[in-house]
Amino acid sequence: MSDELEDCPILDQTVSIASAKEARAFKWPAHTSTVRQLVEFLSHHEEGQKDGMSILQGTVLPSGQRNVSDRKSTAVDQLSLVILDIDTGDSIERIEKKCEELGLFAIIHTTYSHNGTQTKIKKDKVLTWAKSDSELTDDQVIGYMREIKRVNPSILKTMHIASTIQDNDGIQLIIEHAPMPKLRVILVLSKPFVIAERGGSQKKAIEEWKSKYFGVARLLNATADRACSDPSRLMYTPRHPKGRDDFVFRVTTGEALDIEEIKGIDPKGFETDNPWIEEGEEARKDHKTEGLMRFVAKHSTHFDAAEMCRSLFDVRKDDGQKVTVACPNDDAHSDAGNVDDMGFFASTDPTSHHFILKCMH
Repeated sequence: MSDELEDCPILDQTVSIASAKEARAFKWPAHTSTVRQLVEFLSHHEEGQKDGMSILQGTVLPSGQRNVSDRKSTAVDQLSLVILDIDTGDSIERIEKKCEELGLFAIIHTTYSHNGTQTKIKKDKVLTWAKSDSELTDDQVIGYMREIKRVNPSILKTMHIASTIQDNDGIQLIIEHAPMPKLRVILVLSKPFVIAERGGSQKKAIEEWKSKYFGVARLLNATADRACSDPSRLMYTPRHPKGRDDFVFRVTTGEALDIEEIKGIDPKGFETDNPWIEEGEEARKDHKTEGLMRFVAKHSTHFDAAEMCRSLFDVRKDDGQKVTVACPNDDAHSDAGNVDDMGFFASTDPTSHHFILKCMH
């Protein structure tokens, strides 16, 4: 650490966050450390695969059940950090300078896909946005990336369609562009955001957190990944692919962030890259899952739909066979974030191996 950073009073402040050794972990134990220890822990930018050690912005209460994930928004009891994912090509230098101007202590590091020169997007998404059913042009793709993904203009002007491919997720456009910076900004809260102390319902407290999360992004004049506003969202610790040496880790000296001074921003004003939402919006009336029956015929004997939902979504109710979870399309609902919503469930018959995935919305 630099002498200036060593003298920063915030280093002695304590924070409590949960962590696990992999993203699909069921148990997310809480750890309390000083900010100094957090900086030292995160300063090791590891080489290897993307999946690995992950942290949350706060802590979660344990489920007390085996093979049931602790990591769900209703289990979050407090948040000690605000962690912003900025994947729009914003420069590290600008974000660093902005944090310094605001007098904020910030940990800034590049993420796994930092400086990538290709972006893959669903062709149908762009066609729907462009209200077109013909071949797309570079200008249409640039318009989509500007208005929906809010990509930095310096990257936009280098974008062009390189190819069109089809993979397991459908027909994709491969967009080539200049190296796109991708980074994460970690801000320490002066006081934890305690869900049970916010007053009103739990749903209202979670909505308040999300609105303040985007208020912090606005404070930095940045566009943050909407999905990361979920209080139970995991973040990988600093990691980069093998052989890359362009990763960055920086710390700005300053004070902790007072979340109470942040004006909330409506989360609906921010775009998300959520394939569940986009599928639902594009073909809600007559959506079909191509290849579903082939999948059932080939894999049903060892596919556990209920377990899949437990590992991917927030669990609302679980009797061991039938599990009710947050709808994958929740962000598109008029009451998004409603923790009492029981409209999506899955079950697997252990004898016949038949499964049900049902959305009642």
